[in-house]
Amino acid sequence: HHVFADSVNNGPWATALVTELIPHIEKRFRLVAQPRGRFLTGHSSGGWSAVWLQINNPDFFGGVWPTSPDALDFRSFSGIDFTPASKQNPFRNEKGVPRNLIRLHGRDVMSFEEYWRMELVLGEYGGQLSSFNWTFSPRGEDGRPEYAFDPITGALNGRVLEYWQRYDVAKILREKWATLGPKLSGKIRLVVGEADNFHLNESAALFCELLASKGMKDACEFVPGRDHFNLFEP
Repeated sequence: HHVFADSVNNGPWATALVTELIPHIEKRFRLVAQPRGRFLTGHSSGGWSAVWLQINNPDFFGGVWPTSPDALDFRSFSGIDFTPASKQNPFRNEKGVPRNLIRLHGRDVMSFEEYWRMELVLGEYGGQLSSFNWTFSPRGEDGRPEYAFDPITGALNGRVLEYWQRYDVAKILREKWATLGPKLSGKIRLVVGEADNFHLNESAALFCELLASKGMKDACEFVPGRDHFNLFEP
């Protein structure tokens, strides 16, 4: 999943969408070629994509409605601190207890390490965790993306995570709020279940705290009892 972000590994997906595909469609069909006619939405990785496109093109899109987006604040990447100075291990906590990645009906069903091992066994099929490395990581000497964490031990790579910072949405907003804030006013409406299966509500909470501190108190909704898969059920 390239999440519509320009990436040294995947290519210029965001640029291609905004400068080539959308203008082509608007030229060919009877569309409103203005921000008021362009809206974004998406779920999970698609939710992250939608927010990413909005904050990077605030004058191009008219609003975003993301649901259960991937981590918008890397201080909680499915509950794990993925910032450069972090000493956390994605596989196990300081007591050696496996870190949960997937929970279902209040029960832990798969750890971060188990999910990663599954991707290693299945190979290059475009796995979820692998997709983050392909999008956020620098390119290694072998022409492939570098790992954010050691694939065997789980130890975080601070140098690679420093590169990841350019995709940390919350960090970008904190640093560029003076410019981006006025352009994003009223344009973000995030919805996530409080019991998200992948702990994405935790990162969303940090992101929404930032928005609230900047005066965007109605930008987010946390739905009690709903998770990643039943958020849309009536």
